[in-house]
Amino acid sequence: MSTVSIGLVDDHPLMIEGIVTLLSRAQGLQVVSTGSTARDVIDISSRFHPDVIIADLSMSGDVYTAITTSIKISPQTKIVAFTAATGVDSAIPALDAGANGYVLKGSSAPRTHPGC
Repeated sequence: MSTVSIGLVDDHPLMIEGIVTLLSRAQGLQVVSTGSTARDVIDISSRFHPDVIIADLSMSGDVYTAITTSIKISPQTKIVAFTAATGVDSAIPALDAGANGYVLKGSSAPRTHPGC
């Protein structure tokens, strides 16, 4: 089984810590780098070429341009926009910039064990 490499960029340290902890429990996933600004999305793309970058849309810098630039640097990297914004005002620009997916921070994870 191959490992999926992940870059995680969010300007909330507690959010990053929680997601890294959650992902570290899953077999086959490895967080290779984290960051807190739009510039970090580009840096992670160029240094690590991860399989996936999960990027918050509400952080310092132009995240939409960072998404487009990252895809040019590392075309195999999939970008997932991760945000608390529920409207299309951020979803459409993220997808137009090249994001492959859009996940709301308010989403819940599927329950894997009965009674959880």
